Parts: sequence; C-alpha cells; structure tokens
Amino acid sequence: MRERYVRKTLLAVALLTGASGQILASVKEAAEVNGVKYYYCAPGKSTLIPRIADTLYDAARKRLIGSGWQPTTIYPTTAASEVTNFPETIFCSGTGIARCEFLWTDVFNNTLLISTFGEERRKIDSFKFVCTK
Repeated sequence: MRERYVRKTLLAVALLTGASGQILASVKEAAEVNGVKYYYCAPGKSTLIPRIADTLYDAARKRLIGSGWQPTTIYPTTAASEVTNFPETIFCSGTGIARCEFLWTDVFNNTLLISTFGEERRKIDSFKFVCTK
C-alpha cells in the first residue's frame, strides 16, 4: 500500500513541476499586456536559452537573438518600450530598483518573460516561461 502511495505522489509531483523543479500547480499571473494575460507555465519543446542569468540586458539580448529567440513586439507600443527603446518591453517601474520586463518568443511559439533591474545598466534578475492559456 505504501509503495503505491509513494508512486502516485511522485507522479503528481512530476506532473506539477517544470524542468527547473518549480511547482506549477497554482496558476499565477505573470503579466498583462494590452488585455492579454500571461501565466507562468512549463514549455514542451523549446529553443535553448543561452546563459543570460546575471548579465546585462544588452548582452543577453544579443545572445538570445543568436540562439534563435525573437523579441516579441508589442502593439500598440507600450510607454515602457519608448523608455527603453526595445520593442519587447512590456513594463518598467519609474522608481525603486527600476524593474523592467521583456517578452521573447522562440520558433516553437514559447514565450519567455525576462525581468531586469537597474536604470541605466539593466541586469537580468530572472527569466521564466509564460503562456496565455
């Protein structure tokens, strides 16, 4: 009996976690852009994400493009994209640590949400996959 319970528990954990091991059971809204809501999710097949953790956004942007990721251009243009001059910008705070968020898409139609901090030299703080459904 105990062995069956352990197997079911492990299966449930495997189904509810992504590749990074983060729990996906609770659906948490990540962002909303022009009325479209994005939620954290785990992708199926995706383009390789280059090493971008703790790098400056300008360098990470070049690496992402080189790896096949495309900046997700938001229409109509957000006020944040006018501030950063990057069309993929969906949000920038005007105060505090100057957090900004950017959306990227790969050839498998996966979307990556990248968060940065720093006003003049934006450093990547985190990146996660997001879905609209």
